Amino acid sequence: MSGRVGEALAATGKLGFESMRVARSQPIVSVLVALVAAAACLSVLGTTGRTIVAEQQLLGALDESGARIVEVRSVDGVSAIPPDAVQRVAGISGVDWAVGLGRPFDLRPGVNLDLRVPAIRIVGVSPAVVISDGWSEPALYVSRVSATRAGLETGAGSLSMSTGQVLPVQGIFTAAYPLQEMNRFVVIKDDGSPDYLDRLVIEAADSASVPSVAAAIPDALGDHGTAGTTISEPRALLDARQVVEGRIGEYGRTVVLGVLSGALVLCGLTVFSGVVARRRDFGRRRALGATRAQLLVLVVGQSLWPALAGVAVGTAVGLAVLAADINQLPPWGFPAGVAILVALAVMLASLPPAIFAAYRDPLRVLRVP
Repeated sequence: MSGRVGEALAATGKLGFESMRVARSQPIVSVLVALVAAAACLSVLGTTGRTIVAEQQLLGALDESGARIVEVRSVDGVSAIPPDAVQRVAGISGVDWAVGLGRPFDLRPGVNLDLRVPAIRIVGVSPAVVISDGWSEPALYVSRVSATRAGLETGAGSLSMSTGQVLPVQGIFTAAYPLQEMNRFVVIKDDGSPDYLDRLVIEAADSASVPSVAAAIPDALGDHGTAGTTISEPRALLDARQVVEGRIGEYGRTVVLGVLSGALVLCGLTVFSGVVARRRDFGRRRALGATRAQLLVLVVGQSLWPALAGVAVGTAVGLAVLAADINQLPPWGFPAGVAILVALAVMLASLPPAIFAAYRDPLRVLRVP
């Protein structure tokens, strides 16, 4: 068995080298096939590739606008989210992070008991909240706004809770979307308080995970949390995302199919003209014992070599043009897929001429002057 496999591989290798020699013997046909393949790759990358980059940018903007954010809010003015539910929600598959926020309350600077500084309790960690010196519990963190309001411009000092407990200011934080409203408050990092939370903000790993994440949240909240909360998804943004993906995807498929159809026709005609020009050579090969399958491989291989060269050049030039023009490239899978599709299109286009060459009567071909 191994001997037969080795013989088959050797025969295939010989046919591959022979098809390369035939391709070199017909430089006009080979150059035309390479040009068509290069033009097809360049056209798809210059149109659909540019559209895909624009789609990435638009979808990224939608995601940054909240397409991945799920919120759980307490209803009826009563905080209903258990603090230990934050960790359970953060462990749901498809969740990047989860942060729980308590109901706002007032703190008092020690030097001015009449001044009230709004504060909020936070449970969990999010990359949207950047801390100057890291979290430390129990401690306070002030933003630039809340530090100025409390007279703590340097981020040092302390504030008093209504219970009389004095907490030191540990550092300064900066909150970005979707937690930017925290910048108005002094933040107390979770100190193990059993008090229920008022709001839970969750960011999914991607917009496709949002429905499954929202469906899994009630189990993580427990019976009490489910009864006293509402879960909101960014439905409008998700719908907009689907519309963008659908429209751009349809446009991209139409362009790719049009370009590949044109490449099929042009390559088919080019290869057929080459087969007709070498019909006596193919007839001679059949008369000397070449099988139809060998002629099929020979003709298809003759087209494949210049097609691969054209695909490589067209892909490289197309990516270079995109990089220079819009300074961004589509995902690597797209140019790779386009290159493979164009090479397969050339092989498919060469099949009818290959069948024509393989199934003609060799004696009749050789009689033709």
